[in-house]
Amino acid sequence: MIYLYDQETIKYCPYTSVIENIDPAPHVHTFWEIVYPLYNQSLMQYVNEQRADLNGGEFLIIKPNDVHRFVKPVPYAKIRQRNVFVSDEKMRLLCDGLEKGLYDKLVYSTEPIIVPFSRNCMETLEGRWSVFSGDKQDNLNSLHSSLVAYYLGLYIERGLGDSIKYPEWLIKLLESTKNKEFLTKSISEMIKSTNYSHGFVCRAFKKHVGKTLMQYVLEERLRLSIIMLLDKNKSAVDVALDSGFCSQSSYINAFKKLFGITPAVWRKQNLGVKEIVPNTVWGENTKTI
Repeated sequence: MIYLYDQETIKYCPYTSVIENIDPAPHVHTFWEIVYPLYNQSLMQYVNEQRADLNGGEFLIIKPNDVHRFVKPVPYAKIRQRNVFVSDEKMRLLCDGLEKGLYDKLVYSTEPIIVPFSRNCMETLEGRWSVFSGDKQDNLNSLHSSLVAYYLGLYIERGLGDSIKYPEWLIKLLESTKNKEFLTKSISEMIKSTNYSHGFVCRAFKKHVGKTLMQYVLEERLRLSIIMLLDKNKSAVDVALDSGFCSQSSYINAFKKLFGITPAVWRKQNLGVKEIVPNTVWGENTKTI
């Protein structure tokens, strides 16, 4: 299974990189990442199997544990993209400093987080990122923080962060669904853990999150199953049961309804490549990770 970006993967570029022609293999993020194609290029990709194409002038925020994959561009097309890496600890601190509840809004988003920004903004940011060239990425932590805060400011400015603050019980419930053991519990057991009534939890959940608890849990179970599908040693039956479905058939039906293909087809299409080996470019230097 491919996990990005752990310390080994990004040891050459702990803050940012520009890469081109990245391999389309699916991978699981362990850091936050901000990604966008440079200038007028387009980047075709999926986050948790939801289409998240970027057409020059948009950036994508990818969360820890998101399953991310690219759609292979047409042969010989060179797509350059900016990747900005952010630890979860730093992201939480920056969000808390900008707007109360911002971190929760981002981390519990159920849709790909795409933010529009102008060419002028991109050029300004690229001018700042040029400082992070070659191997000289030491002592730039403060500048990195300010640039990440700029992206978050654009998210807020576009009104994408507007929401009612999540109540504490809901935050606890959402955090719990990131735990595999809790996610495989029944909806009734989940609601019972909040100490509120079934009707109240269902109404409040839909109001704050924008979808029913049942739909949210179903999508989280399917996202978990995608991570499991990346492990070739797991059988389809094991993936179904371990991700909280009562049977393989119910899992296949839910997967196909949401993603349009069966788990077996998804696995066949996405496990052909074992490694992600992009060209990473800093200024005039080119290295391969």
